[in-house]
Amino acid sequence: MTAGEAWRQGLEKLVRDSSLNAADLQLLNSVAAQLGMSDAAEQKKVFNLLQEELKLQEEKAREELKSGRKLWAYGGFIMGAVVVLLLI
Repeated sequence: MTAGEAWRQGLEKLVRDSSLNAADLQLLNSVAAQLGMSDAAEQKKVFNLLQEELKLQEEKAREELKSGRKLWAYGGFIMGAVVVLLLI
């Protein structure tokens, strides 16, 4: 089994136990083809780049979460106002 195949198998197990989205999985899967194809220094560069890209994905997910929370808060307020108006 090659390093890339092992990486892909690990990703398949990770998918079942995580809430990663398609972009996260695509990013993680892109590394598989590069594993075992170069020396340790190049592998380290690949993982450093992956780490930076995952940090960007995490920041994006946090921003989406914040906007989603605001939407639910406003939606809850509006629904409450509608209920009050219906009761009047």
